[in-house]
Amino acid sequence: MNNLNRLNQILINDKYFDPTRFNELLEIEVYKVLSHYMDITREQISTKVEVDVEGNYVFKCKAKCNRLKVVGLLK
Repeated sequence: MNNLNRLNQILINDKYFDPTRFNELLEIEVYKVLSHYMDITREQISTKVEVDVEGNYVFKCKAKCNRLKVVGLLK
């Protein structure tokens, strides 16, 4: 299962039944991505999904890292 299908499955299965669990799963996925680019721990990330007055979902993420990792440059 690719990442897009996995995210879609999370959205479909967890969005309506358990918003807290949805946020936890989203935070884990964000951590996995950010840890490739930052020296970071799970405790240094917080995520929140809210619904604005227009009914749109707003994703908020706060991450505090010790340092950025050096990544290869594209030529």
